[in-house]
Amino acid sequence: MFRPELTKAVKDYRYLLDKNYPPASTIKLVGDKYALTGSERSILYRGVSSNRSAKERFIKKSESLHSEEVCLDAYNILFTLANYLLGRPVFISDDGFLRDTGEFHGRFSNNKILDQTFSLLTKFMLKNPNHEYIIFLDKPVSNSGKLNLRFNEFLLENKIKGNSSTVFSPDHQLIRTEKGIICTSDSIIVQNSIVMAFDLPAFILTENFNPSFDSVYSVLYPD
Repeated sequence: MFRPELTKAVKDYRYLLDKNYPPASTIKLVGDKYALTGSERSILYRGVSSNRSAKERFIKKSESLHSEEVCLDAYNILFTLANYLLGRPVFISDDGFLRDTGEFHGRFSNNKILDQTFSLLTKFMLKNPNHEYIIFLDKPVSNSGKLNLRFNEFLLENKIKGNSSTVFSPDHQLIRTEKGIICTSDSIIVQNSIVMAFDLPAFILTENFNPSFDSVYSVLYPD
């Protein structure tokens, strides 16, 4: 994934962000200089931030689910899993979290992939039943109501503590969470959260497929 031009672009982009250049125009500047593809520009946008911001999020990254209460940013998790299953770029960002290039644009159009990602997530919960799972789905996303029902039925049938709900802003709910741990790689949520964040997609994919992820983090921090 990280051809030489993209590696140079990552370093240049980080340098300019550290100088307080605005992200949007800087991506265009660096992207045009190195003739980056759309996906490569998404890697810059979603995977690279200022050194200070990346470190602030990195220290909030938990290596385990150390809390009974676990709050899930459901679509954030499912979309990352889906992109991997479809062979689209997923990578470790500069803050250590696994991210994708955002090619789903906030909706599922492939029911088979949705079923596969749902299965992977619920399989994890079955293997880790001693938590209370609080699941948030974006209400504006089509079919969220049906998916919400599937999650609640799964929790009830398997006698796992928790509930699923559709809300207009999972970001707001997760940022306001005062106890437990959150599962999301959303940089804004992690940056503003007062609790630790667990990289559940990375854990699920590693447990099921043992992949080797390309890493922005390794490009910027080779040692």
